[in-house]
Amino acid sequence: MMSGKKSPAEGSITIRGLLVPVDWDERGNITKTAVSTYFEEEYLIERNARGEALLPFLRQKVKVVGIVEMDDRGRKVVRVEEYEVIEE
Repeated sequence: MMSGKKSPAEGSITIRGLLVPVDWDERGNITKTAVSTYFEEEYLIERNARGEALLPFLRQKVKVVGIVEMDDRGRKVVRVEEYEVIEE
């Protein structure tokens, strides 16, 4: 299943891994997610419409195409352009 299909922007990369929650609010709601890659790298998902669209796929393998930037704490953050759930 591919979502948000469009031409990837210049500088886009493809990340494959497990979509995991990484932060919660005081009520236990997930506030941040990330893709944990097979190489033990973690890419935080930018909070926007495409990033939010990934929430139903927590703990599933995904392929994400997007632009990666560093946040103010030196963590990798990906702005999702498109994604696909990897079926096994």
